[in-house]
Amino acid sequence: MIDYNEMGTRIRKSREQSGYTRLKVCENVHISEKHLYEIERGKQCGSIAVISDICEFLKISLDYVAYGKC
Repeated sequence: MIDYNEMGTRIRKSREQSGYTRLKVCENVHISEKHLYEIERGKQCGSIAVISDICEFLKISLDYVAYGKC
């Protein structure tokens, strides 16, 4: 089972480590800043397509984001 709070935390930490702002990610993934903020907080899960696009942009694996596995 996916823990959406943990998933959001992994996305946020990866974004910050990459030096990207939410705005930069959102411009490239074509979602609103509010939507990314809610994903990072674990309040929204986001579609598979959106999460996949975020992972591709941040150059992280979907397994890592969803399950914490590298």
